[in-house]
Amino acid sequence: MSHLLRNIRSIICIFEKYAKDDGDCDTLSKGELKQLIQTEFADVIVVSTVLHLLDTDCDGKVGFEEFTVLVFKVVK
Repeated sequence: MSHLLRNIRSIICIFEKYAKDDGDCDTLSKGELKQLIQTEFADVIVVSTVLHLLDTDCDGKVGFEEFTVLVFKVVK
């Protein structure tokens, strides 16, 4: 597996690790997103602002597609 594919797989695994806490593996609840950010991104990001910016469909959750926006913004 290429380095790029391993990194993409890693991003997917991190998303799934936190999304499964409430039993819904397709989205991150506010609490799950907060835990992910606090653990994986330390003190670089404010959770409520990120949730507001990423939750494009305004359902109070962050889906994988919405989550990838954050990942690509951080690595940019």
